[in-house]
Amino acid sequence: MKTATKPPEVRLQAPRRHKRSIGWALIGLLLAVGGGIAAAVTVFEAGERTSVLAVTQALPAGHLVQLADLRSIEIASGPELHTIPVRQARKVINQPLALPLAAGALLTSEALGTGTYPPAGEAVIAVGVKRTLFPPAVTSGSRVSVVLVNGEGKEDVAQALVTAVVPGTESAQEITVQLQLPEHDATAVAAAAMTGEVSLAVLPKGGGN
Repeated sequence: MKTATKPPEVRLQAPRRHKRSIGWALIGLLLAVGGGIAAAVTVFEAGERTSVLAVTQALPAGHLVQLADLRSIEIASGPELHTIPVRQARKVINQPLALPLAAGALLTSEALGTGTYPPAGEAVIAVGVKRTLFPPAVTSGSRVSVVLVNGEGKEDVAQALVTAVVPGTESAQEITVQLQLPEHDATAVAAAAMTGEVSLAVLPKGGGN
């Protein structure tokens, strides 16, 4: 007779507890641009608090959530946030993300599922950027301007949302960047990548036309 094995205990990084209320704190999520999950939420530390799930690193849409992707964070309870309690961590393991998440973002019910990504009218493409033309500040969730660099100078081609960065090996000369942008701009960026070198310029938060 086989003895049922007990499933491994789910342990997440515990949140730091504050000795006194500081009034309020801002929890930054990836700004909502072009289908990314995001909001800037003001969280009041006074009152009842609860431990919920957040992600430890930037994760692309379609990623299957793993235990190592999760951490625990304490926030003031509020049904409008649609957060997921730490006690339900086991239920989200191996579930796909419907949207990309920035490092530190709260994991919400809307972020899980197969969903439609990219959204209608948008496209996701991958371009190779030389390490010498790749700004270190670019991460998943960055808004960037895609610049064509050729013998005639530099030309801004489009603006895009970075949904993933694949650095590759240290010896690789290019870094692969996954971009989400309007379909017509995706065609222009793909064409630019074939005719010259592509560079990225980081836009300020809320930047763009």
